[in-house]
Amino acid sequence: MPESPRRFLTVLWVLVVAILLVTPLVMVPYSFDVFRTPKDAVFVSLSLLLIAALAGGALLSDDAARLLRMRAPIVFVALAAPLWTAVVTLTSMRPGVSLYKPLTVVCCSAFVVATLLTVKGRHFSALMVVLAPAAVNSLLATVQSTGVWQPWAIDPRIPFRLRTTGLIGNPNDLGTYLTLPALAAFAAAIAWPRRKWMYGVAVLFLIGIASAQSVTPVVAAVAGLFVMAVTSTTRRLRYATFGALAALIVIAAVHPASRTRFARLFESAAIGRLPELTSMRVVPAATAWRMFLDRPLVGVGPGGFSALYMTAKLETDAAYPQWIRVGADSFSQVHNDHLQVLAETGLPGYAIFIAALGLLGAITFRRGEVADERVRFARTFAFPAAVSFAMLTLAQFPLQLTAPMVPALYLGALCFAWTAGDESV
Repeated sequence: MPESPRRFLTVLWVLVVAILLVTPLVMVPYSFDVFRTPKDAVFVSLSLLLIAALAGGALLSDDAARLLRMRAPIVFVALAAPLWTAVVTLTSMRPGVSLYKPLTVVCCSAFVVATLLTVKGRHFSALMVVLAPAAVNSLLATVQSTGVWQPWAIDPRIPFRLRTTGLIGNPNDLGTYLTLPALAAFAAAIAWPRRKWMYGVAVLFLIGIASAQSVTPVVAAVAGLFVMAVTSTTRRLRYATFGALAALIVIAAVHPASRTRFARLFESAAIGRLPELTSMRVVPAATAWRMFLDRPLVGVGPGGFSALYMTAKLETDAAYPQWIRVGADSFSQVHNDHLQVLAETGLPGYAIFIAALGLLGAITFRRGEVADERVRFARTFAFPAAVSFAMLTLAQFPLQLTAPMVPALYLGALCFAWTAGDESV
């Protein structure tokens, strides 16, 4: 490769690694928003540098420009997301709220494109740069949840469960962030047989998920491991994945706080209290669905759910008075990304989301002998990851959060890059 494109790709790779390592670890103690705002700021800042590097490479080198003219379906999806976000921003019911959203989506798309350009020729180390910060967060979550150590002062009025934050923010964000790295670590242990220590890393992540005491990540991880076992091509892989599935269930049952959390949910389910079972999220879900039905093509606009929630909630309360609870919180997010994407961007926006998951999951079902460990990893990980992420977005909102989206975007792009040119189907 000529020197100019090589330097261009090196700059891109350094920025991608910086995003992967810094974003999940950065925080500003004693600030108004300790966790989420610093992560957003770092991601957007570094992504803008990525965009500048991509544009500069395209302008200064014909070879670099050719690298950018990729025709893989995932590239079209990555470009369609910001384009449609711009369209629904123009038609938004609350334009002032929606204006900043296209920037975030453009940054995510640039991150995906930069990853596709830079990881194809890389090997196991390209996986470790996303797993290393996840390991730090998992270790910290474990010692926090067991009361062994709390690295910063905590308001004693905060419930004990909410003190398990890692460096991510809260237990829900933390568990969501760790789910895909856990599946990736296990797929790596399968793909690289000589690196059996990756099983230990995978177990560490499973302990971190249980420590977060958040139900959705546990269910999503169980679903991902189950799908990995079902789609495995050999008996050894099936035994290993079922073993990991059993380990996660045991960890969740043995961890004291996690066991208490599940016991309370079973109690709510037994007496049929749907709002309590869903942590009061059934109301915002129903409200988002009403918003979608009102504007199914373009939605209410990015960020419009939060701006319109209290007004639309009155209609939901009138339709479902049995869900009304004294002191029920206002919701700025639906806690269901499927419904939030539908409500805010309409059917075309949701189609883009589903297309991305479908393209990722299809990698697992390519057939033929695989000698390259990277292709084996991608095939082992892709469909379980797509299923797991689809389940995470049913009761959480990772699409709105930087910390879980960074590893999700990177691991997905890694699968596409490592299987580029793999024509066996």
